[in-house]
Amino acid sequence: MASASADAAVETVLTAWRRRTIDLFFAIIALLEAPVLIVCLLGRVVPLTRITCSGLAVAWILIVVAALLRRAPVRARIWLYCSAAYLTIGTLSLAQPRGSFAQISSVTAPVVLLVLADARFGRAAAFASITILLTSPFVRHMPAVAALFIHPGARAEPELKWIQIAGVVTILITQVVLVDRYHRFLLRTLAGKLIANVQLEREIEQRRDLEREVTAIADDERRRLGHDLHDGVCQQLTGAFLRCQALERRLARGESADSGDFGALSSQLADALDEARNVALGLCPLESDPGALADALRELAARVQSSSSVLCEFRASGNVDMPDLDAAQHLYRIAQEALQNAVRHARANRICVELHDSGDCLSLLVEDDGIGLSNPVPPRGMGLRTMANRARLLDGELAIGPAAGGGLRIACRVSRDRGAHAGQKQPEDRNGC
Repeated sequence: MASASADAAVETVLTAWRRRTIDLFFAIIALLEAPVLIVCLLGRVVPLTRITCSGLAVAWILIVVAALLRRAPVRARIWLYCSAAYLTIGTLSLAQPRGSFAQISSVTAPVVLLVLADARFGRAAAFASITILLTSPFVRHMPAVAALFIHPGARAEPELKWIQIAGVVTILITQVVLVDRYHRFLLRTLAGKLIANVQLEREIEQRRDLEREVTAIADDERRRLGHDLHDGVCQQLTGAFLRCQALERRLARGESADSGDFGALSSQLADALDEARNVALGLCPLESDPGALADALRELAARVQSSSSVLCEFRASGNVDMPDLDAAQHLYRIAQEALQNAVRHARANRICVELHDSGDCLSLLVEDDGIGLSNPVPPRGMGLRTMANRARLLDGELAIGPAAGGGLRIACRVSRDRGAHAGQKQPEDRNGC
């Protein structure tokens, strides 16, 4: 898709450049050839027949028309120039066997058409020039042609030697091939730059979208944290505070307080501490320990199972230590997002979280038996795109696809060394830790 957009952009840029160049080029040719044509028609250079003069006049008129039709399509104006150029070349090749203008124009016309039009025009023009150069010596010997194009008063000149014709043809072919290759190189270079620009703009836009989504996720997380604090810790502390006030009033009235009252108060405070610990784990689930990732994932799976009706298992195999805390937290957030998606959207009954050693890499796998994805390519969902971004920050590989028995399979493979370096580039991910 980016290639098609770049091709269209290249065509637009080239068309605009060619139109401007043609406007200037045709105007210069029409102005410069006017006095030359007048001198030739008056016979001041070499005597010409009426047919030759008519051919040169028609060719100049075609150039003037092409110069004036500035709003006409570029290809139509190119056809007018091509007709004028080869009408002039063909006429002068018959009228002036030794004329340098026809020889030079036979070489320059294909190059001009290659630049102003395209490679097909250039090759066709080169073929036409070679045909004229090779056939004109024979055609001039025909009596009817000689009577029409060669003036009786013209000085008889020796024929152009074949070695000269071969030299001109060789120069023509070499020049066209060289300019054709250079022309294609420029087009490929321009297309490559435009493709890079399109991809860069797309990446910038995706990054902006991702930043907006991450900001929205952070806002949702803060709101969730506020609700958890209000509905959990604050309610537990409020209950404990009210119980303390009740005990205070009873003691002020001289009533006694037994151990059961203090036991209930202690239980409420313990519940508040557990709730506060859960909130703290949500903010900073990992400790500064290489093995903290496995422990945090085990606790995360246990919390998901206790807070939902979904069976959530955690398995670890081999050396699952992640020395860098930032990289470990990225992997933890990927697993957390995958579990939330499975519980909220996949309608899963069973989720399996695996962390296993892959040599120099650490592999995380989250697999569920839910409804899965209708499309194997991750949609533009906020959670999946965030996971992909985290994996990219770790310079890791994220694969999202269908599980073997149905459902969704999310696998992330991270190099321990590269993960550490990537984590050091993103220290802000440890907010609150």
